[in-house]
Amino acid sequence: MARAARKPIPQPDTTAANDVGPGHNGGSLTSDQRQALALMHRRIYRTKMAAKKEADAAVKNACKVIKADLGEFGVLQVKEMMARETPEGAAKADAELKAKTEVRVWVSDDRQLDMFPATAKAADSEAYQQGKIAGMDDEACRSPYAAETADSEDWIRGWGVGKKIMDDLLAERAEHAELVKGGDLDDEGGGE
Repeated sequence: MARAARKPIPQPDTTAANDVGPGHNGGSLTSDQRQALALMHRRIYRTKMAAKKEADAAVKNACKVIKADLGEFGVLQVKEMMARETPEGAAKADAELKAKTEVRVWVSDDRQLDMFPATAKAADSEAYQQGKIAGMDDEACRSPYAAETADSEDWIRGWGVGKKIMDDLLAERAEHAELVKGGDLDDEGGGE
């Protein structure tokens, strides 16, 4: 008994994405048509480059603010946090940290890391830490844990602590901004 011939599987149309290159417009463009296309692409390129330049300047300014707020390694810390937002990024960050720790051991004077520091950090639950981060990140106070569980209570407690930290920080920055504007100068404007 012979098998019936299989129907070919329809393939998605990828012509627009994969066949872009010299001659994809039919290959018979006149010099004027090529010039018109070049002018169109120049306009698009200028717009995109201006947007890129503006975005680059905004990122550079954001980095300056981060360094002013968090210190020399603030940008590195923010990038690390962003990398750890995905499982793949967290795994890569952990591998990099392990490699850096190993190098530190290789080049340290005593060749041994302090695995048991004198001041141990208080052990808070994972739920508390997640809630604290959510509060500092200005998220709504909605615990992802089932109501009336210890994890939910820890998350909400952490959220309150994180929210207070952020509110205090913003109030301090607003007060500092008012001082920088000259809110406390005398009427002559000299301050002396």
